[in-house]
Amino acid sequence: MATLSYPTETRIDGPLLIEAGHLIALDDVLDQYTVRLRQERERRLLSRAEREVREHSSLNETELHKLVEGRVSRADRTETRAVALYLPGGRTLTSDRFEEAINQPHVKEEMPLGFRCDMEIGAVKSSVTLQSRWSIALEITVRPSHSAAAQELYGALENWASEIRPPLWQQLWLKFSDLTGYFLFMWIFLGVFFLFVPLFVAIEPDAKDAYKQEARQILNHGVDQSNQQKAIELTLAIVSDNSPQGTSWRPGLRFWGYYVAGLIVLGSLSRCPKFVVGIWKGKQRLKLWRLWITTVWVTVPTLVATTVVWPRILSFFGIH
Repeated sequence: MATLSYPTETRIDGPLLIEAGHLIALDDVLDQYTVRLRQERERRLLSRAEREVREHSSLNETELHKLVEGRVSRADRTETRAVALYLPGGRTLTSDRFEEAINQPHVKEEMPLGFRCDMEIGAVKSSVTLQSRWSIALEITVRPSHSAAAQELYGALENWASEIRPPLWQQLWLKFSDLTGYFLFMWIFLGVFFLFVPLFVAIEPDAKDAYKQEARQILNHGVDQSNQQKAIELTLAIVSDNSPQGTSWRPGLRFWGYYVAGLIVLGSLSRCPKFVVGIWKGKQRLKLWRLWITTVWVTVPTLVATTVVWPRILSFFGIH
């Protein structure tokens, strides 16, 4: 008989901001499916016993009982459930449920570094893992994939994980945060270069830029008999690409304004949360990271839009 099975494992990349309520909700999911898996185990054992009775009808009740008991493996009787919270210093807090572990009084000042939740009932095994030493991702696995009960449990765990799954733009932010950090380093190097190099090296400006600036000043004051000759010289210099001699260029206030803005943007984008388990001391860190995300993606863009972009739009249309 053909059997169609679906994948029963998934990986959710960060940033993952997990609250205590999410862990307690995971307890509830496993509570709900504990009954379902026990029923599945009993149904499977009963089906096997009935098959043995039909195949060995000549045996008496005692012999048949021993035969069935012998055919039932240890895995068929297995029922385990455990959670683990990873702590600094290689320590691990273990319990049967997250709710019980979270309420332990002697770990209130700890910063959780990850967690693991395992359940095995009969042939069905499930695991939910977030452990930073291996990868910054939440991994869900349920086995065997062909079991209907395992499929149902996997679906429930996926629904639970959808509550903490970050949006795509946050995943891309984390994915490219290292690259942004590289650009930040290069940006800082650029600032240091323009800050100190002009002290030792005379950097000649672009000819047209230098002469155009003078030409703008003349135009602003108006061309008359006193500056007519200078205007002609500037026009010829711009057309001929003549370079001014003995001048040096230093970054102005506009350059440093753009530089500081770039520093803020790149610095903000290079700092992205990877994961936080918001229990014990992690509660405060979770609040700070939520505030940081709001600042980077709401406050800063709004400030740039209102102070830089919008005034330029108004200026473009001649509105003052």
